Amino acid sequence: MKKNIAKFMITIGIAFTCMSCNLIESETETETQPQKKEVVDNEDNSDNNEESSMIQFGENDSITLPDSKYGIKINKHGDLLAADYDEEESERIYNELSEKEIEAQKSTHFYIGYKKLSEEVTNKLFELKEDHRNYYGLPISWTPYRELLAVGEIKPITNRITLDEVKQLIDTTDNFEEVETKFVERQIVPDRVINEYGGLVKEYWFDDDGEEYIEIFQGSAYEPVSSGNECISYKVKKRTEDRWQTVKNEVLAVYNKDLLKIDSNKELLFYIQGGKAIIPGSKSELKVGINGNLYSADYDEEESERIYNELSEEEKEAQEHLHFYLGYMKLSEEQNKALLEIRRNWRDNSSIIYGWTPYRELLSIGEIKPLESRITLNEAKEIVNNKTSAFDQALIEFVKKQPVPDYISIGESRVWYREYWLNEDGTEYICMTRQFKDKIKSGEYSLDDYCLKNTAGKCSITYVKKKELSESVFETITEETLASYDENMIIDGAMKVK
Repeated sequence: MKKNIAKFMITIGIAFTCMSCNLIESETETETQPQKKEVVDNEDNSDNNEESSMIQFGENDSITLPDSKYGIKINKHGDLLAADYDEEESERIYNELSEKEIEAQKSTHFYIGYKKLSEEVTNKLFELKEDHRNYYGLPISWTPYRELLAVGEIKPITNRITLDEVKQLIDTTDNFEEVETKFVERQIVPDRVINEYGGLVKEYWFDDDGEEYIEIFQGSAYEPVSSGNECISYKVKKRTEDRWQTVKNEVLAVYNKDLLKIDSNKELLFYIQGGKAIIPGSKSELKVGINGNLYSADYDEEESERIYNELSEEEKEAQEHLHFYLGYMKLSEEQNKALLEIRRNWRDNSSIIYGWTPYRELLSIGEIKPLESRITLNEAKEIVNNKTSAFDQALIEFVKKQPVPDYISIGESRVWYREYWLNEDGTEYICMTRQFKDKIKSGEYSLDDYCLKNTAGKCSITYVKKKELSESVFETITEETLASYDENMIIDGAMKVK
């Protein structure tokens, strides 16, 4: 329990951004409920009506928190820096504490060392740890404002930041670090800090419950994503008996790799947390990954199962793939008819063990909005020739242009591919193909697992044009390889279109 370890946890641990995407796939936006009302039990913090002072950094990179009891500092990025505490005394106290007391100080001890706190303060900290909505399994996830308030290190905020103030800050600045500093100067201590798998998240709440808040996301474990690495979002969550559900998620600003604000009105707001982005306009907040995979919404599994038991066989067939992402739904007769038509009148897929048309199916039930424009052949060639040298780089660019692919499949012959159509009927499209070294056996495949691992043999991007001979029967009349990639998914120049 040396102080250099504490500093490591603060400066390195918080910035850690490279954890596995496989862990995050099971994570949902549903979280456990926080303590509803803030209660300060420490006798040294009895002046609950006194307003926290705003701060100004000036030329300083960090300053001591106003009215700080122990001397914790905060820097311009909103990172808390440990106070100068007695390490030997902290270790002596640690050896005398109960397991509950140690758990209660799980986060605060990195900044002030272990303390002998009153029973009331210990209970308060323990409640905050137990009851606050949490991202399970994350190495760092804590509520610094509430916990430091409980131990008497800071005084309460009586005038929290508002959405109008946030929008004004964003409108009057073009640099992410400048906006970040203004948040710290205005509200000082973040309400919540999360070491997200793809970066660092800080929350500034509009109320003591955390139902409305601003989320500032920094960094990404994924390269070479060139935009959307830093993002500011406005979120609203609603509370049920013991769970939370996101009801609003509005991206207010996105910043590029140089931390400058970008115009993202017509670009997918690739607000990358663990390599995922909420699909703009998605009613249920479906997500897409930088690998082009779709990820399920937060739906009620028990309700889905109840609806499933009430559906006819045709209704179940209509939702054969949709239910993996949205759960089973009670759709209108018109929606069911449209889904069945899409599924039954598609190109022959007898050799496909997994294949569906997500864009058309999600559009038919009103889950997503129609595309304003489709990608063109010239745009596809520009991506391949000028923007990328690796298969995954090209895939990211296609996902930005069209978040939901027109067709997704895994075939028996070691082939995974995505189609991005150039027209509405799918007779012209760009096919992104990834071949696997090991054959995928029917019934033993996992789309996400195979897409996330670098098990590709040869990858390619191809322009295809088909002619419909009869219903659901097509003949290929043009096939042009735009780019071919080696086993490391790096472009093979000899195959690149000129």
